[in-house]
Amino acid sequence: MKNKNKTQSSYKKLRDSKIYCVVDELAQRSSKDRVTVSAAALSFHGVLAFFPAVVSLIGILHLMGLNSKNTETVVHYITLILPAQAATVVTGAIKTREATGASTLEVILGTIVALWSLTGAIASMQVGLDLAYEIPKDRSFIKRRLSSVPLVGVSLLFILAIFIDLIGGTFLIRHITSIDSGVTFGFLGGILDIARLIVAIMLALILLSVYYSFGSAKKTPIKDFFNIKTLFSYGSLVAVVAWVISLFGFSLYLTHFSNTTKTYGLFGSIIVMMLWLYITSYFLFLGAEMNARMSDQ
Repeated sequence: MKNKNKTQSSYKKLRDSKIYCVVDELAQRSSKDRVTVSAAALSFHGVLAFFPAVVSLIGILHLMGLNSKNTETVVHYITLILPAQAATVVTGAIKTREATGASTLEVILGTIVALWSLTGAIASMQVGLDLAYEIPKDRSFIKRRLSSVPLVGVSLLFILAIFIDLIGGTFLIRHITSIDSGVTFGFLGGILDIARLIVAIMLALILLSVYYSFGSAKKTPIKDFFNIKTLFSYGSLVAVVAWVISLFGFSLYLTHFSNTTKTYGLFGSIIVMMLWLYITSYFLFLGAEMNARMSDQ
């Protein structure tokens, strides 16, 4: 009887705790706003946009003089960011593009297709954000497409900045450790390695805050956006932390408990890619739900 009373008391304390209330409210809001449906729609549009964007970017970089060594560095970081099965698809597309090359006309046409697909993905994200922020009136197709163009530009700039941070940081660390492999330079290389990861995470947090502030029809004034609480909002923090933890678990599952290639054959990599995008999309919208909750209080 005493154990039962203790269990009931512990359960009551858990239900009364602030963390439980926040998680419970987020779960209710996510269910009401159909976050899983929004995430599925965004992951679908993400797949349609991802490959044309990557292939187009590699084509542009080749026209600008990208060499094979730099391409291998890009491929290396893609394998770090994506699950192994999904990275295989992307790196295969990059290497194929590198081997076959592309004319200027092909790159221009590919870029047009990529931009159209990217605006479609951003427009899909805007629909989910409008639901999270409970915007009563939907925007027209043309307005949504036009408003997605600046967000596409900002997304590409931030993604490019993250890659420059990761790749440039690697070259700097290699240069420092090549000068002297002693304790001092080795320690400095370790500090720089941590610093570039922190910078990449901060850039990702700011990009999410851009989406949350300007992605929905409920716009944030520019002057308010540069507030520290807006740049690094609770929603973006929740989204990034949950995303990193879930993808780490997802990668462990794929590595030790699943064989998608054996089960699904050639389709396995595409399935993993869509699951990765779905998880990413889900936590993006979960962060928006968190921000909407905070704004209601």
